Amino acid sequence: MTLRRAWTALALCLAPAVARAAEPAAPTFEKDVQPILKAKCVTCHSGDAPKAKLDLSTRAKLIAGGKTGPAVMPGSLKDSPLWLNVSTDKMPATGAKLTEAEKDVLRRWVQAGAPGDGVAAIKPSTPGTAPSAPVTKRGVAATAKAVDDAIDSRLAKEKVKAAPAADDAEFLRRAYLDLTGVIPTADKAAAFLDSKEPDKRAKLIDALLDSPEFGKFAASQWAALITVDEPALRAKFEPWLADQFNKNRGWDALVRDLITATGTGPETTFVLSNVDNKKPVPERIAGATARLFLGTQLQCAECHNHPFTEWKQTDFWALAAFFSRTQVSNKPLAGLGESETTIIRANPPKGVKLPPDAFAGPVIPIAATAGAAAGSPVRAKFLQGAAPELDPKGPFRPALAEWVTAADNPFFAQAHVNRVWAHFFGPGLVNPVDDLSPENAPTQPDVLRVLADEFRASGFDRKHLIRAITLTKAYQRTSKGEILPTHLHLYARVPVKVMPPEALYDSLVRATGLKEITLNAYLPTAGRGGVTAKVPPRDAFVRFFSTRELDAAGTEYSHGIPQALALLNVPALNKPTPAVQQLVKDKVPAEQAVERLYLAALARRPTPDEVKVMADFLAKRPDPADGYAGVLWMLLNSPEFVLTR
Repeated sequence: MTLRRAWTALALCLAPAVARAAEPAAPTFEKDVQPILKAKCVTCHSGDAPKAKLDLSTRAKLIAGGKTGPAVMPGSLKDSPLWLNVSTDKMPATGAKLTEAEKDVLRRWVQAGAPGDGVAAIKPSTPGTAPSAPVTKRGVAATAKAVDDAIDSRLAKEKVKAAPAADDAEFLRRAYLDLTGVIPTADKAAAFLDSKEPDKRAKLIDALLDSPEFGKFAASQWAALITVDEPALRAKFEPWLADQFNKNRGWDALVRDLITATGTGPETTFVLSNVDNKKPVPERIAGATARLFLGTQLQCAECHNHPFTEWKQTDFWALAAFFSRTQVSNKPLAGLGESETTIIRANPPKGVKLPPDAFAGPVIPIAATAGAAAGSPVRAKFLQGAAPELDPKGPFRPALAEWVTAADNPFFAQAHVNRVWAHFFGPGLVNPVDDLSPENAPTQPDVLRVLADEFRASGFDRKHLIRAITLTKAYQRTSKGEILPTHLHLYARVPVKVMPPEALYDSLVRATGLKEITLNAYLPTAGRGGVTAKVPPRDAFVRFFSTRELDAAGTEYSHGIPQALALLNVPALNKPTPAVQQLVKDKVPAEQAVERLYLAALARRPTPDEVKVMADFLAKRPDPADGYAGVLWMLLNSPEFVLTR
């Protein structure tokens, strides 16, 4: 639902336009409003038992409101009880009243849409809003332009200058890493840099989207989100998912398969990733469905009403009811020892005394561990929607899958667009990426709307969406230069991201020509899950470098001293690699060899200063193999290599 309200009453808007234009920048909650509330209001309105159940200690709690509803209606003074009470000195009830200057700050904050630091003002186009009408497909170029127009308009309004476009080398490496999870070869880097074709960037994006590496990289990311440290499930799921992505199967069709899967195929992985003692857990499947495909943290309402949003406990269990009869048979199939996901009757929990028909049809009891309402039956119902008429005998999941993936679903398109955007830009348009709600507004509402509409109109075509994003001026800006906090949500420049561990490993292999890379033997327990002889080198490397939490922004640098030391001391990188040996074998002149190593590691040619530094370095090493190995070692351990700029 949206937060549509009329703007300030006419009596509050009599100031001339010139005066309004001259007003200072809109206040934000953390910087300007919170100190006022802390000094004048939170003594009564915070803690375990705030008066009128209204907690003013955080922006989210303030907007969520208390006993009588929201304290602030962003954009509307007349509908904001907090403003009405403090402007008339009715509140604070005790102590000093707000000064006129403090009231002015609060007034401008409400009128501006109640923004927070790095959190955009709440506007009508908030997450969870259903499309108002069918949309027509714009096409890649028109969509990219609409995104840029929205971003540029915001930059102009905020008086922030956009960074210039990235040069070809910066764009080349960024596109390869973002789309395929591996750097280009030296030959491909040189060919792109030397090309004079005016549309070579668009052609590069098309080529990368058509490469097998595209699906493989996307599958590795989604398999990590869905399977969460379950190697056996991931082993059969990831190749299947890579094939789906490379064939560009519609995201809606793919998600329907995951939600409704039966049998023993790889698509059953989603259900089988949410089991306990080999039994699917409806509430876990429901929480994963909401988080991954609807972008909502509905699991926070499992035991009680959500403290910060409108979700009720019954909303959570109504979604779980669609999975109430999803179970795994214990019967081996075809002598292979595999289990089949089947739809069978789920019994009420033991000890719950209810009428015989209490759990007939699409109904689930609230779990015994879920608070005071435990045992109460809840009927299947769509989130923010109706309870569908379902055959009491089931199955129920197909109806849910159709609703989840429908074009008019208020969450489905926005949730995936937000995740894809976060992949390319670090933070999502809504952050965290799985918290789409009216209380957590997007930093760029118009961008989210444009892309979600196009994603729907394209038939949920992932490659179409990715083309539109990567062809924007916003994505092709440089990351070089000072990065201010406003740059991240205004997209004045591209943020620097940390290479995912899979991309780091594959890029090291490509740059060196090695078949595999084994970490030092002295690091057997330093990484998550440890490093043992039974773990393939790539898996061991990925585990060790997987220091960032799932769904954390790609801009968050989480590597520490163990990771830095590991990379510095990889045995294979401290001696001539196959790439170096080939240079020596071919008797490549020193300056050309250095250029080749820069192209292989950084997808660019060295600057004149770098050429001089490396020439001085090589002059002190009479053995070319030793010298080139040292150059490559330095490049692979540089910040430029491990980051995506």
